[in-house]
Amino acid sequence: MIDQVLMNLVVNARDAMPNGGQVIIETAGVELDEAAASGSARARPGSFIRLSVNDNGTGIPPEILPRIFDPFFTTKDVGKGTGLGLATVFGIVEQHQGWIEVESRAGHGTSFRICLPRLVKPTEAAATTKSATAQTGHETILLAEDDPTLRVSLRQVLNRLGYAILEAPTGEKAQKV
Repeated sequence: MIDQVLMNLVVNARDAMPNGGQVIIETAGVELDEAAASGSARARPGSFIRLSVNDNGTGIPPEILPRIFDPFFTTKDVGKGTGLGLATVFGIVEQHQGWIEVESRAGHGTSFRICLPRLVKPTEAAATTKSATAQTGHETILLAEDDPTLRVSLRQVLNRLGYAILEAPTGEKAQKV
């Protein structure tokens, strides 16, 4: 699932840099105390692994920023995206009890910082996994995506989350499904 998160964030970064640019992917272990966690609405104290994806692309306009994780919301041209990439990233991070922070400035780029709980001991992680029940979907999703590689990846992630998937390579074909 981390592959899926990275792929979606990097593809969006690439698309935000039509004339080229730079994407930087970083990881770090972080310890948050009460004071550090209070700086973000979703953060909480504890031990986390932070995954950051930064680009120096066009940035996200402030009026659009609140909607970027909404399913099917996209600013891309018709046929260039489904609006499921960041919704998928958000779902995966939430499923793993993490959170995402986004900073963006139009014309200067965007930074996504994902914090996921660090597992301290393998035995402790195994016990937690056995007792935790993963949230899964039971609905059917119509997946319309013209990029076959992305479509297969999205289908796999959504299938793992319990959704039944109907696929179409174009919006026209999706209307006929």
